[in-house]
Amino acid sequence: MFKAILLALVAVVVSVSAGIWWLAQRALPITDGVITLKQLSHSAVVQFDERGVSYVEAANDRDLWLVQGYITASERMFQMDMLRRSALGELSQVVGAGCLPHDRLMRTIGINRLSQEEAKNLSAEVRANLEAYSMGVNSYITEKRGQMPLEFVLFGYEPRLWRAGDTIAILKQRQYELDE
Repeated sequence: MFKAILLALVAVVVSVSAGIWWLAQRALPITDGVITLKQLSHSAVVQFDERGVSYVEAANDRDLWLVQGYITASERMFQMDMLRRSALGELSQVVGAGCLPHDRLMRTIGINRLSQEEAKNLSAEVRANLEAYSMGVNSYITEKRGQMPLEFVLFGYEPRLWRAGDTIAILKQRQYELDE
């Protein structure tokens, strides 16, 4: 009887470990091979150095920002989403009521409103770059639906699509934090 219980316990531990490994592996960024982004106007090349730092070569700025958005999302989507939620006062929706004071502060300051106003006043070039970056992030989010990193699985949600204003909101919150 003891051997049967021990064997069952070992089987459960191995199965759970294999499941966690599989969840973690499926969300790793692709650093070798070919990825097709329909929105690219020309092909682009991404190379990674020995430290994993990406270098993007593209025919134009739009393609460069689009690829950079995709690469950044593939490596840091959970961090990006947490930064966005923090800036917009939406952390408590995922993390819980302990974040309500922070969310109230961010909403009182109006980071979301300020970022939307600033987005309206951007130069056409900067706006286009932010839109291309957001398009790259959204390509990753759309492509990986149901295959998000382990953190999303543990918290039980998937990120919504990225907006140019989200990037500005994160920068605005960082600015606020540095001014404190």
